[in-house]
Amino acid sequence: MIAVVLALVATTLSGYALVRPLLRDVSRSERFAWSLVAGLLAQAVLLLVLIGFVSGADFAAPLALLTVILMTPLLLKRPGEQPTARGTRFLAAVRILLGAAAAGVVLFGLSALSEPMWTVDYLAIWGFKAKTIFLTGSVPDRLFHDPATAWSHPQYPLLLPLDLAALASWARRWDDRVLALLYPACHAATALAAFGFLARRGRLLGGAIVAALLGVFYPLYAAANVGMAEIPLALGFTLLSCALLDAFDADSSLVVGRLAVAALFCAAIKVEGSLFSGLAALTWLAQRPRGKPWLPVTASLLLPPATLALVMRLARGSVMSQTFDFSLLSPYRWGEWIARIGEAASSIVRIEIAAAALPLAALLGFFLLTRRRGSDRLLPLLAAQSLAYVAACSLCSYGAAWMAETSWARITCALFPVLSLSVGQRLGSTNA
Repeated sequence: MIAVVLALVATTLSGYALVRPLLRDVSRSERFAWSLVAGLLAQAVLLLVLIGFVSGADFAAPLALLTVILMTPLLLKRPGEQPTARGTRFLAAVRILLGAAAAGVVLFGLSALSEPMWTVDYLAIWGFKAKTIFLTGSVPDRLFHDPATAWSHPQYPLLLPLDLAALASWARRWDDRVLALLYPACHAATALAAFGFLARRGRLLGGAIVAALLGVFYPLYAAANVGMAEIPLALGFTLLSCALLDAFDADSSLVVGRLAVAALFCAAIKVEGSLFSGLAALTWLAQRPRGKPWLPVTASLLLPPATLALVMRLARGSVMSQTFDFSLLSPYRWGEWIARIGEAASSIVRIEIAAAALPLAALLGFFLLTRRRGSDRLLPLLAAQSLAYVAACSLCSYGAAWMAETSWARITCALFPVLSLSVGQRLGSTNA
């Protein structure tokens, strides 16, 4: 456990060294989240480099050495930074709320560490691939083309398995319980990113409320999701959304750079991340203020996922998914597809929406009774992503209702931190 904690600290510091030039205009809370994301991307790349040069070796020492080398820019003079937002009127309330958020993160951490990771998707996909990479010291071709393991979604990106394998390399052993430390780290980073962003926007109290909500949002931050991709993906969604809102208000290469980092992280975690980046680009094109250039932001959202997809295609070849039946998109099957969309939507309304009717009604009332804010630009993005998940359920080879009942709520929960940004910006007045 000590080795993995040190690995996460070194990962965050090396990530900060890499993206520090892009973080001059963000709060200290946000810097931790951006640093963790950049560090996780760097750890995956370093492990791939080591695999390419010394296949099957013990990577602990060279991985630690390369990570320390990445940290050397921290010895240089720090660039100028804007002061972190401060508040006075609600200082006691803010402290209490942040304490509640911290308590929620701690409780989730205890839950995550209470037993080895056990969820089905972890055993069949993420843990299977990570343990294979760690034990073989390679990324074997069978991860992508072995018919006996087609259920492991060979088309998925490898950032999460590579990061889990890198953490195991630091510890020199595979321990499903200790590796779960990655998840409370992502939980804390998500809450800090939302709080820091809203505080920087003059919503200190709103940011603290959102942090507390995220701290105890157990539909997402629960043992049942430890080992899967939704918790890191929620962190990526949050950072990309913060950078996108910054892009609406400022013309800065720093914002464009942060968007590119977040888009790459989202796409490297899961295919839903690429979808989110693409829809974010459409959101920007549809709502960008008049006179702002469209190309830099659009390119920063689309090029990283496209580049990653190209690299993966060249590295592993064509990989077919058995999860989805894309022949339903053929014109002669449109009638069947529409019926399956209705089946998926009906299942979601009867089971998921009905179970969450009270909080959803309260949320709707909150948005109806409060003033619109700039962060409401994210609402069409969230709606489009949720509807895309319904369409994905309708294409499932195992049945539209089956996927709607087993997956829709879980993957949609990863969007809640983004929704909370709109909630937080509607709370409190400037600097309150």
